[in-house]
Amino acid sequence: MAMAAAARASSMLRCRPGLRARARGMQHDERVSTHAALLAVVAFVTADTAADRFPAPKGFVRVDVPPGSFGAFLRALPLRPAGTPVRAHDGRIVAAPWAKATVDLDTGPHDLQQCADSALRLYAEHRRAQGTTADLVFHATSGDPLPWARYAAGERPFVKDNRVRWRAPTAPTTPSSPASPAFRAWLDFVFTYAGSSSLRLDTKAATGPVALGDLYVLPGFPGHVLVVVDVARDGLGAERLLIGEGYMPAQDFHLLGWIEPSTDGAVVVDSWPSPFRASMRRRFAAP
Repeated sequence: MAMAAAARASSMLRCRPGLRARARGMQHDERVSTHAALLAVVAFVTADTAADRFPAPKGFVRVDVPPGSFGAFLRALPLRPAGTPVRAHDGRIVAAPWAKATVDLDTGPHDLQQCADSALRLYAEHRRAQGTTADLVFHATSGDPLPWARYAAGERPFVKDNRVRWRAPTAPTTPSSPASPAFRAWLDFVFTYAGSSSLRLDTKAATGPVALGDLYVLPGFPGHVLVVVDVARDGLGAERLLIGEGYMPAQDFHLLGWIEPSTDGAVVVDSWPSPFRASMRRRFAAP
């Protein structure tokens, strides 16, 4: 009951500066589903992916992406059957009339994996699939780094005086594999203390043409984040963007379909009242 109340109270505080008091003392359940580990290994071998269900619009051609890149990962995202509703973390159906498809990715039982968190989750799963998690690190809104390597080594983060501290393991421990439930538990801690405001610490300003994996980040309280899942262009250079998003409360990551940017590069979606300007575009530093 207390967890549910805390989760509800957090839905408008996901990107609030500092570290959320509701998470103090929170015990992260590492006995999570094996879905996350399987996702990075085998679930992307599927006949119904984002690329399958969303062919390039007429007159447009998908841009090339390097094999093994974050863009290739996003293009191959597995989808749930057509018509599958968007569900919140607690299993209830949420109103999302703009959702054109639901991605087959677990949300977790808590109100944590919201908009910015969904972008972090996808990038983390890509890095796990590529076997490049050794230097994977995200940041809390406070600016404190939250490296996977420390969590994997058995250290556990906690909050004191609005800063993240680390507690050494009480006994010798074998480092956790990225395929273990510990990886998902680490991500839950990241989601608790990260948000759209902290993404500036994990990304760089995106320049040049829009690329798969780019994020449109609207910092705020609450803010919002869009993920560019695919890009198609015509012979004149006009673009169409396949956009995905998480939302509040934590819910299934879903696709909004192909979006035509405005002439100034802004992206307008039905799920958010204000446009995402071209200057809001960010990109993870490592592909």
